[in-house]
Amino acid sequence: PAAGCGYRICGVRILTSVNNSKISSFSLFAMLYISRLVVSLTHVQSIMAGKLSTQMLMSVGVALVLSLLFAVPALLCVQRECSPLAHRTMGTLYACNFIFLAGINVSRFAYFASARLNPEAKSWGFALLILLFAVYGALVGLQGLSRFSGFAFCLIVLVVAVVLGFNVQHFQWFSLFPPGSNTVGEVVRNGVVLSANTAEITIFLVLADRVVIGGRRFGAFYGAMGCLYLTTSLLFLFAIGVMGDAAGLQAFPIYTLSQLAGSGSMVRMDALYTGFWIFAIFIKAALLIYCAAVTLPGSGGYKGKCLGAGLAAFAVSCALGRLMTVGQHSPLITVVPFAVFSSLIPLVWLLGHRKARGTNETNN
Repeated sequence: PAAGCGYRICGVRILTSVNNSKISSFSLFAMLYISRLVVSLTHVQSIMAGKLSTQMLMSVGVALVLSLLFAVPALLCVQRECSPLAHRTMGTLYACNFIFLAGINVSRFAYFASARLNPEAKSWGFALLILLFAVYGALVGLQGLSRFSGFAFCLIVLVVAVVLGFNVQHFQWFSLFPPGSNTVGEVVRNGVVLSANTAEITIFLVLADRVVIGGRRFGAFYGAMGCLYLTTSLLFLFAIGVMGDAAGLQAFPIYTLSQLAGSGSMVRMDALYTGFWIFAIFIKAALLIYCAAVTLPGSGGYKGKCLGAGLAAFAVSCALGRLMTVGQHSPLITVVPFAVFSSLIPLVWLLGHRKARGTNETNN
């Protein structure tokens, strides 16, 4: 299909009209980048082991390597056009996983919002609000999400740059030393948790075939992984360099970093930071609900599936908020589903497809 008209933001052309609900490779890049960056912007401290120090930069490097390794089976499935999503049972399982991920991400947003924005408000109210908007975003469709993601990507990068720029005056190099006392096991564990607390690989399985013909879908994936881990490294570096040992005592160190940013009349940047992080969680939740709706087999229509996925995600969010805290459940109930749906199932499916193809060639 031929690409339609577009517009430019910061010199980047963003697709606005394509046939058959196709998106540009830049839109795919923006959605994957935003989806992963949400983890670093809020609850990252609650899933880390040991002290937040410059050793965390080593964990980020480990996470980048692990993310690329975990993604190999899924990338090969896309390349060889043998995605497990085409199977009815696998589609149902992946839809349930997307709903679960939407619920857990929204529960983290609700925890952050109730703890920092309005401690007197109930967390389920924030979860309901963000899911209502997320369901609406999914109903708008993939093209609408892709256009907003491109716009939000530019704004989020700008806000991160402003927060870091205003904190340059507070940065102290001596705060980076000593590197820390985390063990090798803790460094590796942090890398595993950082790479596993997200859904970009499974999202890529859904969206890869929706990139316009000629679009660099694999380049978008690799570019998003590289850029977001670079952004995460810079945020960690400034959090440690500005706050020193106090960074490890913060429940939301990157949010605290935005509170410390200021220059002249712009004394605090936390409101701006919070606003654009809400953009990010909206995009991620809407994208997960969209993926759940398109992978869920059976009748009922796309709109009905979006509404059902939103209600199920709200139930998951409320259950997690009542039964577990963010710090307790994040490492325990995200790593295993990540490994199963991002690597294990695509690997088994890939091997089965290869075996079946070899058998057919032998019979012929």
